Amino acid sequence: MQITNMMNLEQLAERMGSVATQADAAVMRDLLVARFGGQDTSGIPEAEWLALLEQVPPTVVLHVSSETKIYAWDKSEDQVVYRLPYHRHGDGQEDTDDAPVWLVAEDQDLEHYDDLPDVTCD
Repeated sequence: MQITNMMNLEQLAERMGSVATQADAAVMRDLLVARFGGQDTSGIPEAEWLALLEQVPPTVVLHVSSETKIYAWDKSEDQVVYRLPYHRHGDGQEDTDDAPVWLVAEDQDLEHYDDLPDVTCD
């Protein structure tokens, strides 16, 4: 994966490990761009990759603003949806990476998002 400011955070989070979130990946992306911008992640020596992983604060997800929205395409309902990471909703549900709470996007949100990841909402 080429290292740029436009890296796919979902793919980067997967490469970082099973517990990494997109917020973690955003921090890692910034570290990668500063040190290896323009290169491919496969060319980073393992020792340097591991050293960068240690620089990603394990609590970064706790600092995600409740205003942050992660958008996706709900392929089961053919609609754009979003989630508010780590937000507790009025009905008591809490959005987590393991149990995201997807909400239907508002019309003004739709014009800004073309290449969204697919999700299936229950």
